[in-house]
Amino acid sequence: MIIEAGAIYIMDSGYLGFTRLHKIYTAPAFFVTRAKANFSRKRIYSQPVDKAAGVQCDQIVILKGGYYARKDYPEKLQRIR
Repeated sequence: MIIEAGAIYIMDSGYLGFTRLHKIYTAPAFFVTRAKANFSRKRIYSQPVDKAAGVQCDQIVILKGGYYARKDYPEKLQRIR
């Protein structure tokens, strides 16, 4: 996949690969994906949300999973639910 700077990539959780996501991040481009059920993360902090609009949380997280997940994507992520 050729990554274009400034583009937004939308992927399903079936295509989730942290190496690919980090390549998009460093392009610099943006991505949106659904997290897998076993997505292991550690919350760094939460941002205020408008729950009346249907947003349950807006968090900055880091990967908590195994060594390879943290190695493949060492940056912070934004988790919105």
